[in-house]
Amino acid sequence: MPTNSLPPSAFADLDLPSESIAAMTSKPSSAQNAPVLAPPSSETAPPSTSLSLADSSSSAVGPKPPPNTTAISLYAEHLLHIRTVTLSASLRTARTQQTRAVLSADGSEVSISHEGEVATIRLPVRVRLKPGDDGSAEAALVLPGKPEGKEISLRLSAEDEGGLLGSPGGRTIDAEGNWVPWGAAALNETRQDRKKVRVVCKKCGNPAVREGSVGEWRDLPNENWAEMMEFWHCHRPDHDHGHDHKHSNESDGGKSKGYAAANQLRALSGVGFVDLGALLLKEEDCESIEVSQSPGSRPSKLLCQTCKAQLGEVDDRAEGFRLWKWSLAIAESSAQEVGPEQPRNLDSDIAMKPKLTTYSNQKWVSAHFLSLIENQAVRKFCVKPKHDDEISGEEKIMIWVFTPDLTFSSSISSSGTPPTTLHHPEPTRAMKVLYQLSSPTTSRSQEEQNSFSVEEVRFPPFVYKDLKTALKESGMLMPETARMFKTWQVGLLERFQSGDKT
Repeated sequence: MPTNSLPPSAFADLDLPSESIAAMTSKPSSAQNAPVLAPPSSETAPPSTSLSLADSSSSAVGPKPPPNTTAISLYAEHLLHIRTVTLSASLRTARTQQTRAVLSADGSEVSISHEGEVATIRLPVRVRLKPGDDGSAEAALVLPGKPEGKEISLRLSAEDEGGLLGSPGGRTIDAEGNWVPWGAAALNETRQDRKKVRVVCKKCGNPAVREGSVGEWRDLPNENWAEMMEFWHCHRPDHDHGHDHKHSNESDGGKSKGYAAANQLRALSGVGFVDLGALLLKEEDCESIEVSQSPGSRPSKLLCQTCKAQLGEVDDRAEGFRLWKWSLAIAESSAQEVGPEQPRNLDSDIAMKPKLTTYSNQKWVSAHFLSLIENQAVRKFCVKPKHDDEISGEEKIMIWVFTPDLTFSSSISSSGTPPTTLHHPEPTRAMKVLYQLSSPTTSRSQEEQNSFSVEEVRFPPFVYKDLKTALKESGMLMPETARMFKTWQVGLLERFQSGDKT
C-alpha cells in the first residue's frame, strides 16, 4: 500500500512530530529520495537507531513481520514413496490475478510473487513441470482455482532419479533406513584416525569415559535377538525336527546354543558396547561419574560430577554403566598436539580446543520411535516423563507417527525465537507426527480409548521437555491450515541423515 494513501491519523500511535507525519503523508519525488526519519526522542530508541519509511508504515498498519521473512511464507514437503512434492504458500492478503509462481530452470527452486514481493524456497528434490522438459528456462506454474483466499497449494512430480537437494553428494536417502551416529564401526574408525577422541558430557564437556580405556567398540544385537535366533533355529527348512519337545536342545529355550534370553550380555573391561541410543561400559572405564541411588527398584542414576546432568543409568543385569547418547558429546582434538616441553600460547590453545559433536534430542527420539515401529509394529505411543516415583494423572503426549520419512523446506520463522531455531531453508529429513497433549485432568475413559494399540514410552524429564518443545515449534514451520488434523495437532521431528554434524 503506498504511504501517501494513509491519512495522518494512521500514524498517531507512533507519537511522531507533526513534521515527520507531514513528510510521510506527502508524495515523495522519487523512490530513491524516500525520507528516513529519526526517532522522536532518545528515550524511546538508542541514538544510533533510525526508522525507515517502510518500518514506520508497517508499524502503523499491523505487526512487523518476523526477521528474515517476507509477506509470503512457503513450505515444501517431499513424500519419498510417491515421489510428490507438495508446495504450500501463505499470503498476508488474498491472492490476485497478478500472483505468480515460477519454477527455476534446474527445477530446484520455486518463487512466488505477490503484490510486489517475491519469496523463494529450495525444494527437497528437483521437479519437472512436464515430461520431456529440458529445463532450459524458467517455467510458470499454473495456480489452481480462482484467485480467492490467502493459501496456495501445488503438487509437483519429483524427478525419477536424483538425490536430496542440500544433502552431501546429492544422494538419495531411501536406503538409509534408521541410521544413527556413533556406531561401533564409526567409533573404531575415529579412534584410529585421531589421537584424541573423548566421550564427554554434552552439557559441560567433562570427560565421561576414561581416555584410552576402551580399546574396541562393538555393536549390541537387536533387543529381540534371542527370540529371532530361537525362531531361526527352530524353523529352518532343512532341519528335520518335531514339536513334541523331546530333543533337549530344542526344549531348553536355546540355552544349550547360547542364545537364550537368560544368557544376558555382560559389560567387558576395555570394550565398549553400542546400541541405538546408549553406550554400555564397565564402571572402571568411566570417570567423573557419580552414582545416585533411586528409590524402589528403579535403576540408579549416573550423574556428571561437574554439572550434575544425568548421563545414564546403572545396568545391573549387564553389570555396567549405560550412558545415553543424547547426554553425550564426542570431543575431537587435533592429531598434532603441543607437548609439555613446548611453550604454549593463545593461538595453540585455540587450535587445541576440542570440537564437540552433538545432536539434538529430537533426532534421538525419532530414532527410538522408528526402532519401536520396526520391532513392535506399532505407530502410536504414549510418551511420559520418567520420574523416580509414579505420579497419578501425570502429563503425557499421545503420538501417532503418521509419515515416518519425508523431507521438507520452510521459509517460516517465529519472531519469538531465534531464526536459526525455526528457519529451515535447506531440505531437512523428518517424520510427520500427529500428537495430543494430555493434561493431568484427562478423563479415565478418554485414556482407555487412547490406549488401544499404544506403546508406552518414557523419557527422562529433560528429553520429554525437549520433545514437547520441538513438536510445538515445528507446527509453526507449516502453513496454518496444515497444523491440525481433526483433533490432532501436526508436528515434525527431525531425523538422522548420514553426514549429519549437529
